[in-house]
Amino acid sequence: MKHKHCELIKAWADGAEIERDYDNGNDNIGDWEVEHNPSWRDDMTYRIKQAKPSKLDVLRKTWEDASKAAAPAYEAYYAELNKEKK
Repeated sequence: MKHKHCELIKAWADGAEIERDYDNGNDNIGDWEVEHNPSWRDDMTYRIKQAKPSKLDVLRKTWEDASKAAAPAYEAYYAELNKEKK
């Protein structure tokens, strides 16, 4: 039988940084902290450390979200504009 965290253990052995949820899923905050020497307990939640997005990625995502939200308004505006031209 495989260990619950076997894939994470393999990744850690290959050099991945491991984080542990110090709240263990008891709230929605997600108190993840780097675990330098994981104990690999079955009652704990672990993950591979998440990469932080760059500022450019955050700005790009914000722009894309704003564009998607504005699209219906632009479509309605241009539809009305085209009606007036006819």
